[in-house]
Parts: sequence; C-alpha cells; structure tokens
Amino acid sequence: MSDKTEAELDTDFDEFEGDHYQVTITVDVIASNPTEAAMLAYWSLNDELPDTFEVKNAEGESEEVTLTDEQKQEALADEIELDVL
Repeated sequence: MSDKTEAELDTDFDEFEGDHYQVTITVDVIASNPTEAAMLAYWSLNDELPDTFEVKNAEGESEEVTLTDEQKQEALADEIELDVL
C-alpha cells in the first residue's frame, strides 16, 4: 500500500492554484455506536448544511469561519468557480 495521499496520486492536483486548507464540519449526535453516529451525521448534513466551519491551513493554524447568508447563496450559485478536490 502506498504512503502517498490521494492528492499526491492525483496528476491533476498540480493544476490547482492556492493554498491547502482542511475544513472540518462537526456534527454532535447521540447514537448507540459509531456507524449509527456517522449515519445520523450524514442525515443531518444532507438535511441542513452548517454555516460554521473549522478551517485549518497547511501550517496547522485553525480558524472558525461562519458564512453570511450572502456567502452561502454565492457558494451554492452555479457560476461560482471553485477548485474542489
């Protein structure tokens, strides 16, 4: 098994411009086991997207970002240009 990350194996990865960020979405649920917890989190995210995210840069510095209603609408607009891995 290779130790390379999916991004390192992706030949198109070098075409992306910008800095690397890790975005974490935390969903608090009460469940009887890890699988049920994951399923409840999936259901929750499918039903209603959060507007607050923990964003960590490549240096490990973390910041909480809350999107405004305008930013959420822009993110869901068809014309936005995002590089999503």
